[in-house]
Amino acid sequence: MKNKLYQRIFVVEIVIMLAFMCIIPHISGIENKNIRKNINEYFYQEKIIFDEYILNPTDDVYIKHNKPNNNCNIEYISIRNEFGGNGHSGFGWDGLIKFDLSEIPEAEIESANLKLYFFEFEGVSPVYRKLYLYRALNDWNESTITWKTQPSYDTESSSVSAIPSPQRWMTWDVTNDIQDFIDGHIENYGWKITDEEYWGVGNIPTTIFRSKEYGTNIPYLEIKIQNNPPFKPYIDGPNYGMVDQTLTYEIFAIDPNNDDVFFWIEWFQGCPGVFWQGPYESGEVVEFKYTWETPGNHVIKVKAKDNEDAESDVATLSISIPRTKATYDSFFMRLLDSYPLLKEAVLRLIR
Repeated sequence: MKNKLYQRIFVVEIVIMLAFMCIIPHISGIENKNIRKNINEYFYQEKIIFDEYILNPTDDVYIKHNKPNNNCNIEYISIRNEFGGNGHSGFGWDGLIKFDLSEIPEAEIESANLKLYFFEFEGVSPVYRKLYLYRALNDWNESTITWKTQPSYDTESSSVSAIPSPQRWMTWDVTNDIQDFIDGHIENYGWKITDEEYWGVGNIPTTIFRSKEYGTNIPYLEIKIQNNPPFKPYIDGPNYGMVDQTLTYEIFAIDPNNDDVFFWIEWFQGCPGVFWQGPYESGEVVEFKYTWETPGNHVIKVKAKDNEDAESDVATLSISIPRTKATYDSFFMRLLDSYPLLKEAVLRLIR
C-alpha cells in the first residue's frame, strides 16, 4: 500500500516538472486576477453608509404677507405672527427652507434635526414662543418665491420647537419626514417655518435667523443613521495544506457605517483562535496565520463586529489537511506552495 502511494507521488512529480515550464505562469496569472476580481467586486457591491450627514440648505428665504410680491432672499430669515395691533391680520412673515437629500442612502434614520441660528429679534422678545414646521407640498425656488406664489402645505405640523435665547441654535426634530423623504413615501420640497401663536397687539415679536447667504452660522440638517453591523467578511487563502505547515489568510470586512472592525476566527470546530482582534479600518486587509497540528477536513469561520458590538454574518472557508504526511515530504510538493491551484489539482490526484 505504501509503495503504491510513493509510485503515485513519483508520477505526479514528473507531471509537475513538465508543468513548470508552460502551465504554471498562466495559472498563477489567472489566480491573482481572480483574487483581485473578487476583492473589487466585494467593494463595489457593499455600499458605505456614514454614521452622520450634515447638509446645508439649497434654498432658504422668507416671505411677507404685508408685501405679498416681495422676495426676501437675503442674509437672514425673519419670522413673526400674522396678528398685530387690535388683532388685525396681514402681518405674518414665514420662512421656507429646503435641502437636497440625494446623498442620503436608503437606511433607517436614527435622528434628523433641523437647526437654525437665532441671531436677534425685533419687537418684544420671542423667547419661549413656539415655531412650527409644515411640509411644503409643491416645489419652489428661493429666487422667485413670494407670499403670492408660495406652495401649499401639509395641514399637520411636522415639528414644533420653543425659541431659545438669542445667539443659540434652535432645533426641530424632523426624523419622520426625513425617513419618509428617503423612502420615497412623500416628495421632498422642504418646510415652512411659521409662528402660529396668536399675538394680537403691537410690537410683534420677530425672530431673526441667519440664512445660508450670511456665510457663517448658516442653517443645517443633521441626519444620523442607525448603526448597522459589518458586512460578511471576505477570506482569501489556501484550501489545502499539510500538518505543521503555517498557512496565511487575508481577511477584510467592510462596515456600512465606516466604523472600525474587529475579527473573531474559529480555525476548526470548537477552537476560536482569534477572539475579537482589532480594531482595523473598514476594508483594511489583515493577514492571519495558523498551523494545523492534526489532519482532517476543517471549516474556518470568521465574523466581524464594529465598535458598537454589532456582529456580521459568518464567513466560511473549507480546508483539507490530508492524513498522509508523507505526501508532502518531497521537494516538488513544497514547490507547489507557491501555486495553490496546481497544488489543489495534484492533491486531488494523490488522495
